[in-house]
Formats: sequence, structure tokens, C-alpha cells
Amino acid sequence: MAGKRGRFDEMEISFQKVFPKLKLRKQETDTEESFIDTMKLLQLCTALMPPELSDHSKPFSQTKLKAYKNKSKCLSDFESACQDRGEDDLAEDRYQFFVDIAPAAWEEYNHWRHHDGWNGKYLHESKNAIVRSDEANTIADGLIFPVLSAMSLFVTKKRNGRWVLRKPDIFDDAEMITAACDQYKAHKSNPMHTGRDVAVYESLMLIPKMIQRLVARTKSAD
Repeated sequence: MAGKRGRFDEMEISFQKVFPKLKLRKQETDTEESFIDTMKLLQLCTALMPPELSDHSKPFSQTKLKAYKNKSKCLSDFESACQDRGEDDLAEDRYQFFVDIAPAAWEEYNHWRHHDGWNGKYLHESKNAIVRSDEANTIADGLIFPVLSAMSLFVTKKRNGRWVLRKPDIFDDAEMITAACDQYKAHKSNPMHTGRDVAVYESLMLIPKMIQRLVARTKSAD
């Protein structure tokens, strides 16, 4: 229904500026390989939503669980932003965030999902933590969503009102992957339990928080 009402049109335009060969699935008959799962894209955007746009009635780390656990809530949040954008500044910002961040969310998801840094980390294929192939390994969403949620702390609003993901140069992918794997092992190597524990999200968010403090101190010293 959201697709028929044109809710995703602006998001698709933004998305295709980076991925011109891909389209957002808007109806059940969109089954060709060129269509991506729009519901999954909304989940990824929700995972990357920064603190200032999140539900302030709950702890920030807890709001991230819905990105992994509740895709229908991600859709309803997006539709609410669409409906209220003309009357509410926060809704306007949230809608613009979804439009702007969609290509970055898809790119970041696949960056971590197929990252070589997971190799040698003793992820268990028998527990669906990883799918191995000759082309590229694929990591389970239970590990990826906490990482994406941590990346939300690097999402900022530019002066022109557009939302972007900007990771500082000192950010180290390997450090984040190691932290995610530690959490995975602490949850008995179960990727689903890893992705459903708010403590995992809180733990991984410590890395960008420390980097932000270091960057701020460096700037003040200059």
C-alpha cells in the first residue's frame, strides 16, 4: 500500500543516484533481481537513525532493537514521518533522513556483511552466523545490525539539511568486528540472541563514542 501511494518515490530517486541499476520493491510483482527488499532497506535506515531523530521516550540503544526485530514497526515509523512531515519538524527531519540515508544504509550493510575482517573469527556456519562461498562470505544480520546501530553515531545533518554518514579517518573496522565477535561468543555463538540483546548494542556503541571524544579533544588541542 505504501508503494502504491508513492511513499517510496523520493527514496528511490536518492537510492538510484548511487545504485542506478537497482530499484525499490513497491509491489508483490516486483520480483526481478534488479529490485531490492524495501522493508529491509527501512530496517537498515532505522538502524542508522541518529539519537536526535530517535524515540526519546526510550533509551537510545533500546530503540535500535526494532530495526532488527520488528520490520513492520520500521515501516509504520516511515509512514508516520511521511504523513506528518508538513505539520511537524521532527517528522520532516525523519522523512528526509530516510530519503538521504537509504543509499548509504544499503552500502554500509553490504560493506559489513561481506567484510574480509570476519575471516578467521571462528563464526559457525552450523549456527547460521556465516554463509561461506568462493565469491564472498555473508555474515548474519544478528551480528550486522548492532554494528550498523553503532555507526548511527556517525550520522550527521549537513548545513544544507541533508543527512550523511561520516566515519572519522581514525575509525578502525577491525576493532568493531572484534568487538562484535566478542559479543557473539558471549551469547553462545548464537547470532539471533546477539542481535536481540540491548547490551550488545550498548557495548558496540562505546567504540564510536570513544572516537568522538578523541576527535573532540584533538580539535580543542589544535
